[in-house]
Amino acid sequence: MRKSSCAERAAWQVYVAEAHAHVSEHPNVATLHEAYHDESHLFFVMDLHMDGSLAERIYDAEEDGQEVDEDEERKLKSIMLQLIDALEHCHENDISHRDLKPGNILISQVGGEVKAYLADFGLATSAKAGDEIAGTPPYTSPGMFDQLCLLFANRHSLEHGGIVNYAASDVWSLGITLAEMFAKNLPWGAAHHADEGFKAYMEDPKYLYRHTSISKQVNAVLREMLKIDPKHRIKLPELRKLVEGTDSFFKRRASKSAVVASPPTPIMVPEEE
Repeated sequence: MRKSSCAERAAWQVYVAEAHAHVSEHPNVATLHEAYHDESHLFFVMDLHMDGSLAERIYDAEEDGQEVDEDEERKLKSIMLQLIDALEHCHENDISHRDLKPGNILISQVGGEVKAYLADFGLATSAKAGDEIAGTPPYTSPGMFDQLCLLFANRHSLEHGGIVNYAASDVWSLGITLAEMFAKNLPWGAAHHADEGFKAYMEDPKYLYRHTSISKQVNAVLREMLKIDPKHRIKLPELRKLVEGTDSFFKRRASKSAVVASPPTPIMVPEEE
């Protein structure tokens, strides 16, 4: 990473490296072994994961249209639980990721098992809540997306008071990630009333179930993760129990005619110098 010439930005780069190091001992967080710098660059020593990101796994052309068998369902459930554990570890150590998405999750195939690792802590924070805008729009919670709209409108939020609960926002982002993992498509472009997909979701509790191949059980899990009001959004310990009790992930006859989208291009990314 190129070291910023701006003192404030350089301090932020050190801060996020320290945040990553603080949680990297967890088996499902990409390990940051060492960080050092020279006059112009920062260097991070991490494990090499040859199997790419979760985004690549979701949109793997070789798997398109294939019937989802029990072994694949078992792997998907395992990935869900691993990511819940990784995120809970971060929150227990006062770190919110704020840019959780398939592209920031690394994957390793170990024998017949799939290991998932939460990575890229470039927008992480130890703050519980705040008015900073962070994330990639399709994965950001309604409160975070409201902040973006308010930035362009140059006014303060009346509905949310200009404050976003970052841990609850992470749970929302994980919900969108899981929805994309199962449907091989994003449910909507942005969690905003102007988005037709999101509007339909707010009006129909079974919207995701009706328009994808997910089971009723998975739809129920996602509904808990994607509660509009962050105060009512499920907490991670309860979410883990809910996922552990889920034994059906897809409708019995998954549609093979669904259009598979390409991985989304982030609109908001960490600023680089």
